[in-house]
Amino acid sequence: MKVLLGLVLVSFCKADLNLLVFGDWGRDNEGEFAAAKGMETVAESLKLDAAVLLGDNFYSAGIKGDDHSPRFQKTFENVYNGTALEKLDFYAIAGNHDHGGNVSAQLCYSDDSKRWKYPSWWYSKTFNISGSNKVFEMLLFDSVIGLGNSDDNEDPFAQPPGPSDPHTAAAQWAWLEESMAKSTADYLFVGAHYPVWSICQHGPTKQLVDKVKPMLEHYGAHFMSGHDHCLGHIDEGKGPQYIITGAGMSCCYSDTNKDKVPNGSVKFFTAGPGGSEYQPLPIQMKSGFTTFRITADSMKVVYHAHEGTELYTTPDFKPRASIPPPMPPSPPADSQENDLVV
Repeated sequence: MKVLLGLVLVSFCKADLNLLVFGDWGRDNEGEFAAAKGMETVAESLKLDAAVLLGDNFYSAGIKGDDHSPRFQKTFENVYNGTALEKLDFYAIAGNHDHGGNVSAQLCYSDDSKRWKYPSWWYSKTFNISGSNKVFEMLLFDSVIGLGNSDDNEDPFAQPPGPSDPHTAAAQWAWLEESMAKSTADYLFVGAHYPVWSICQHGPTKQLVDKVKPMLEHYGAHFMSGHDHCLGHIDEGKGPQYIITGAGMSCCYSDTNKDKVPNGSVKFFTAGPGGSEYQPLPIQMKSGFTTFRITADSMKVVYHAHEGTELYTTPDFKPRASIPPPMPPSPPADSQENDLVV
């Protein structure tokens, strides 16, 4: 059943697993505060189970100092503090702005907070889907470790410059591929800050198109990301669904890369001030977020404006029909093809 509360359309129906997912949020500004209120409204109606934070948790240069920094209280604990949100665990991964400060402090804060969950630089988390034996798994990795910090470029919207520590980057890539190969989850999501595909100002991340997209297609997995301050859904028709949810504190970057994604793949996107540059919206957005609604038989992603209005819902994703075998070794780099237009 759906009811209209003021301008906020919310669904009073409980899926078997409901997740709140967003990135690019920790600015201490009007957009963040407005989205937090909308999240509380949605959390009350959906009875959310957990939240996922996809990086840029603390603008503009991460945490200064250690896990006792006042930013944890000011930007997180005192903002996402509604009655329903206070019950949730928040699973975090870092973004480029976080790497401007002490990311280790964010990991250590997991020991100080009842809600903040950041157990390792990269990690997996599984959720059981109630009333069934089905499982949702997410593999969260640090795309700055893997690809370098876009803020190190003269143009922050340029492609990431490459990892500062290739050995650690290689270890993370090996973990990601091994984890995807070993996963028996019915729904498998990979999450990071940088997007694979996006039409907004950061655009597609070439290294992820080359490296991660083939793994997603082989293992029947999907991808969630932030970085571009937009909300979007891209589907190439090859299996993986690409969820962009980077509007946690502002909306939105312009759609300057709309011609750099596969033709016909854009199913929904907010872009430009207020969100309506790419397609018209029913509301002037300040910020936004997504909710993942998962049952044993299917799941969908709902895109929300800052105060909770449902802007778009994806078609249903089905569970993986089978567990694929490990990928064969990659061909030499110069023989690989990709769909990124540069």
